[in-house]
Amino acid sequence: MKKDELSNVIDTKFNDEQKRHQYGKKQKIPKLQYIRPLFFTVIMSVTLIALVSKIYEVVRFLLVSK
Repeated sequence: MKKDELSNVIDTKFNDEQKRHQYGKKQKIPKLQYIRPLFFTVIMSVTLIALVSKIYEVVRFLLVSK
């Protein structure tokens, strides 16, 4: 009795997992979704350029003021 129940549970879980991993046609991604990584890259690049320029100004100020 318990073996049958355990076997049924294992079979159902196995079938559920197998269904989950079946490959099908994927939904199309909206075109705006491609803009987000590009926007993030632009923002990060501008931020890094601003940070480097400010660090350069601070170092130059410290070296010239002596």
